[in-house]
Amino acid sequence: MSRFCRAGLTSVSDRSAYYYCMHSITQKKFVLWKHTILRPLSARFVNRVDTLEDGRKLSYTGAQTWSSKCLREYYLEFYDQGRSTEKILTPNLLDGFTSLSLAVWYMGDGSLNRNTGVFHVGLINDLTPIAAALSERFSVLFKSCRYSI
Repeated sequence: MSRFCRAGLTSVSDRSAYYYCMHSITQKKFVLWKHTILRPLSARFVNRVDTLEDGRKLSYTGAQTWSSKCLREYYLEFYDQGRSTEKILTPNLLDGFTSLSLAVWYMGDGSLNRNTGVFHVGLINDLTPIAAALSERFSVLFKSCRYSI
């Protein structure tokens, strides 16, 4: 079983963006749920098997929305007004987080490291205020740390 995940907002122009996600076929139900939630904007849902250069097979599922002005607004919030290619999280973005938001984030960008939940947030964030905001909001201890890749 291969592990595969890629998701994010992509800018199309200075007025619109679209959302896409691709996950291992083992997460098909999660991707289908995302597709359903985004139904008014959902363009497609696919299951694919690609053959890698070394002959291995990569089975994955994906969903994508249509380009939209409302998604451009989210893109500008998460990607530093369009100047960055990496997500930038700020404590302000966490203000609207619910338990469901946290679960979706973990299922999309999370993993386990020695039985500890890890949220992948990119390389350019000061994680201390993010961890503090999450700890306060959810009454669970979140710690800021970096793992070498």
